[in-house]
Formats: sequence, structure tokens, C-alpha cells
Amino acid sequence: MVFILWRGKDGVGSCPGARCRTWVRRVFVPALILALGLSGTLEASAQESNQAALIHVEKSNQAHLLMPKPLAVPTAANATSAESSRSAARVEQTPSETGLFGSPLDVARLKLTIAWGHYNQGRYQEAAALFKALAREEKVPSVVEESRLGLAYCMIRLDRPSEAAHLLEDMVTQGVRLQETVPALVETLLALKRYEEAEKYLPLLP
Repeated sequence: MVFILWRGKDGVGSCPGARCRTWVRRVFVPALILALGLSGTLEASAQESNQAALIHVEKSNQAHLLMPKPLAVPTAANATSAESSRSAARVEQTPSETGLFGSPLDVARLKLTIAWGHYNQGRYQEAAALFKALAREEKVPSVVEESRLGLAYCMIRLDRPSEAAHLLEDMVTQGVRLQETVPALVETLLALKRYEEAEKYLPLLP
């Protein structure tokens, strides 16, 4: 309930009946309505402003929210540990003091490469000498087998088929690299006109 104070001749007091009601109806009520309307307008305006601000934020670039956090600076202990690991890896990758071809197998493979190089360039005497030395001196079975096969090929190229046949027959008997030695042996025996011996090895052809 609203009490209207009225200043009359007798001082300030409550509003007298009819005259007060007229004043309230003509002056106070419209003023009150205007005040309430203005308040509602201001509130609505504030709400619209807030909504506009929210829409602006939603539509703005949010890439900064996805930026990765800076990495933590490693401690001295972690840095030392990481460096030790890298040093160990470098040591493992460093060739031994004996060099790139430090082990006996590596040296033998290098010599085999040189021997086949001579063979491919037609220097069969040089190739044969290297293959023969490797077959006699090396202990690694795969190196010895390849050296014997290379020596047999050199004997064929040097027109010494009997020696080639002897080498190849030994290898076939031992079951060494049959896919290579059997065809070479059969062809060599045919070149020597040793047909019966060649026929014996035909079932072994790959």
C-alpha cells in the first residue's frame, strides 16, 4: 500500500480524500507508470547489451584458447640424464677402433667384393687368385662357399672346364648352393662331352 504525504495548511499529513484521489489519478499514477516503464526499458536494454556481448565473444576468434602451454624447463638432473642417454647412443653408433671393416667377416666380404669386381670387368686371373685365397684361408662357411663358386666360374671363363667341373662336383655333392652349382656343373659336363655324368645330375636341376 502506498501512502501519499500531503503538505497542506495544517502541515504534512496523509492526503485528504477526494482532492488527494484526483491528484493521485492525474499526477502520481502516470508518473509511477512512466517510472516503471523506464525501469523496464533500462533492464531490457541491459539484457540486450549482455546478450550482444555474449554473441560477440562466441563469434570472435578463440584460437588463443587452443594455444599449447609452454614446456616446462628441464631440471639439471633431467638434462644430465638426457645427455647421458644421447652420449651412450653415440658410443653405440661409433665404429670400433679396428675400423668399418673391423671384424674378420667384414674384411672377407670386402675381398669378395673386389674379386667379383675383377670378374665382372673380365680380369679373371686376378679374380681367380683372390677367390682361391679366400677359399683356402677364410673360416666363415658362407665366404668359403661363395669363393669356391667364384673360382669355378673363373675356371670356365679361363677355358679350364675340367678344373671347374671338379670344383662344382664337390660343391654339388656337399649340397652347397644347388640352385647355382647344379646348372653350372651340367653345362660344364656337357661342354666336356661327359654326357652320362651330366645326365646323372639332371634330376637335381631347379
